[in-house]
Amino acid sequence: ICDYWARAKVVHTTWDMGDGSGQIRCTREQMKEYHTWMADRTPECGHTYTKPGRYHINMWTTFRVTWNDVNGEGGEFITIRRSMYARIGESQVVNQ
Repeated sequence: ICDYWARAKVVHTTWDMGDGSGQIRCTREQMKEYHTWMADRTPECGHTYTKPGRYHINMWTTFRVTWNDVNGEGGEFITIRRSMYARIGESQVVNQ
């Protein structure tokens, strides 16, 4: 019997928010799963836009992939890139 398996874990994600502020790197520990009861919390790794506009956002997520197959155990880092546009509207302070 052979034991085949593969596992991938996020190492970090790097964001370019498209506003010239520079790249933001968030580690796996800083990126907690979001739940609706967390809506009033400030993220540990985030970004605030200072003015409205249309921004081209790029994201690179690096995974550490490990496996076991007929050739034995192995592993490598894999980076996946995604991008999108976001329109940021006027920001207001509510209930101050």
